[in-house]
Amino acid sequence: MNGLAHARPESQLVWTRSQQHAANWFLPILMLIQSAFVGNTFATMVPLMVLSVISGLAAWLNDRSRSRQREAKEAAKGQASTRRSPDSMKRRWLLVTALLFLAFIASLIWRVSDYLGNQFNPVALFVDSAAHTALLVSLVLWAAYPRRGHPVMLGCGVAVVMLAVAAGGVSQGLAAQIAVALSAFAVFAFGSRWIGLRWHSEQWDETDSVHAAIGGADRAMRFPPMGASMIRAEADGSRMGLLYSILTLSAILMATSAVAQFTGKWLPDAQGVLYRNLQSQLESISERSMLGGGRYVRGSKLGSIRNHRLSGSYEISLHAYAGTQPGYLRGTVFDLYYKSRWYATHDGRLEAYRNVDEIRSQRIKPTEFGQTSLVESLSRNRLARFPLVDQRSPSLGRIEIHNRPEKGPMVFTPLTAQWLEASSSTIYRNQYGVIESGVDVGNPYVVDVGVRPEPQKLLPIQEQILVSVPDELQSTVRSIANRIAERKATPRAKAKAIADYFQQNYSYSDQGTKSPPGVDPVVHFLNVQHAADCEYFATATALMLRSVDIPSRYVTGYVVTEYDDELERWVGRNRDAHAWVEAYDSITEEWFPVESTVGRKYTSLPSENAQQLLQGVSGDSSDADADSDSFFARALGWILAVRATDPLIILFRFAQAPLFCIVLFLLWYKYRRRSGDETDPDEIVSRKLLSSVDRKLKKQRMIRAPHETLHQFATRVDQAADENPEAPAMLKQAAQWYRAFADARYQGQRPSEFTS
Repeated sequence: MNGLAHARPESQLVWTRSQQHAANWFLPILMLIQSAFVGNTFATMVPLMVLSVISGLAAWLNDRSRSRQREAKEAAKGQASTRRSPDSMKRRWLLVTALLFLAFIASLIWRVSDYLGNQFNPVALFVDSAAHTALLVSLVLWAAYPRRGHPVMLGCGVAVVMLAVAAGGVSQGLAAQIAVALSAFAVFAFGSRWIGLRWHSEQWDETDSVHAAIGGADRAMRFPPMGASMIRAEADGSRMGLLYSILTLSAILMATSAVAQFTGKWLPDAQGVLYRNLQSQLESISERSMLGGGRYVRGSKLGSIRNHRLSGSYEISLHAYAGTQPGYLRGTVFDLYYKSRWYATHDGRLEAYRNVDEIRSQRIKPTEFGQTSLVESLSRNRLARFPLVDQRSPSLGRIEIHNRPEKGPMVFTPLTAQWLEASSSTIYRNQYGVIESGVDVGNPYVVDVGVRPEPQKLLPIQEQILVSVPDELQSTVRSIANRIAERKATPRAKAKAIADYFQQNYSYSDQGTKSPPGVDPVVHFLNVQHAADCEYFATATALMLRSVDIPSRYVTGYVVTEYDDELERWVGRNRDAHAWVEAYDSITEEWFPVESTVGRKYTSLPSENAQQLLQGVSGDSSDADADSDSFFARALGWILAVRATDPLIILFRFAQAPLFCIVLFLLWYKYRRRSGDETDPDEIVSRKLLSSVDRKLKKQRMIRAPHETLHQFATRVDQAADENPEAPAMLKQAAQWYRAFADARYQGQRPSEFTS
């Protein structure tokens, strides 16, 4: 047999006892971290931790059993019984396969049961079940291969992280994203080295046992245990390699954090621009699928809000803290209608309005730090206050809003919002008061609600857009509007008359009605007076107001009126998505809401509860005893509210420079100590000569194992040259040189250089 093929790979792990003991904790810690991450994301912490403990117990029992088998093999060394039978390996493979299949089925049944009923969402179900399946597969493989793991666990680990992040397990803040990315990179790097090398090493040991049974039983004689000095040298080299790895990761961490600090100023804006450019495509996709509730409602096309409400109607879209119901929260405002779809002229996608300065978004910088004490905070980032109006009216109170970041970077505010406190350095607000970009929606934000909206004087280009009606709708819309509002003198009176017309003569339905081919849905709705949902009422109202020269705009968002008594917060669900109208009063130069949907009434924060609101949201209270009594409850709430990534953020933020300096000092200390040990010039030259010859033989696939003496390696090189007629002649010369090198160093002499 070719002796060259028997060279053990250079990457084989050689562990000291202390290193082996420490390394055995790698897989248990890794699996517990994955279980905690998935459990924290999908609220399945308790069952997953129980499964992790059970898997750990199974891994421990399996390892004990295999250790006894190895001891028995050592006692019966050289006998045929030491070889693993093909039947036992086949039975093991079938058992592991069956357990993996059962884990897949159990995970699917378990997670599907939580999504049945009104909260069914295919995307959320897929992400949830896939994450739990990947984790359960890893737990089964850990139990089956307790020491070395399995390469499949690497892929499952990556899938677990990606799916948990997709499900909102990580804040959209830049710091959290960097923390998770670097942690995943570091764990995958160490995990791939650990699992890959241990797997390869044990495979090699099994191959060695087969070779020994066939005829290589003298291997133990040719490779006796290495001495204590060799162990120390190899352990020292292993520690140096670990320090270099930590130093590299620390340098990457510092460089990435520096980039994060630089990009943190403009990344939210870039994300907002990208999201606005993709909004139409995302919405058009959701309109043709069952997944309309997966993202925040935008509602540009008639029927899309209805799809959003019906798709996972009980799914929570946002929650808020306020003394009374927050009511109508605006997310998007449209100002141009054409062929059953609304458009926004300010988003830059319409060619005719792309370079109009009067309708560009306004950049707003903060004027001070936020002053509001948050009821629920997922991070320690301090908010900044951004003014939204120049002339403030008396405040009704404040609303603390918590988005679901995976649904999109949309910011929800009432019509009379006066300032915004958010995690940001710059925000962009469009001409209709909607916050378009700049806010990190992974963190809560606070809105101050005024009594009245700020007066606004419309520019000619704005008024032209806000009273436009498509030509094909003019006659139908105008005739009905004139008949209803002809005797009304003011814009508000006309708007009320139109809203009353729909409230009194129409009915509401979520079923949807298809208009005849070639007929606009709004025309069909007005002529037939069929039951419809909010989109039709709001669109028809806006166009009718425009036909009587009242500027109006189409608004979509959520109506938050549901209170969760258990969690003491207001909840907005998919079913609360809504469309309404805002009209312009040319007399007072103010915008006012118009609600024409049957059964609806526009609500905002009631003024009589302003004092209660201020105390409830800000947390300010003169009752010191109440504060003292609730300290432990608030502390427990803070602990439960901490995301899995918060400790990573703290570690990365404060441990960068100290970690880098400590590792650099250790490397310098070890290098200096090794340099001090090698003051003999002959020793330095000898090491260089030995390394040079080792590299030459490595090219011939002859690698000296750490436990081999020079004479042992020379003997193996000689055998390889004898067994392979095609081996180069330099192998014989190298074997002789190794023996001469060992003899020279034993006598304290400088060895001669190798010549081939």
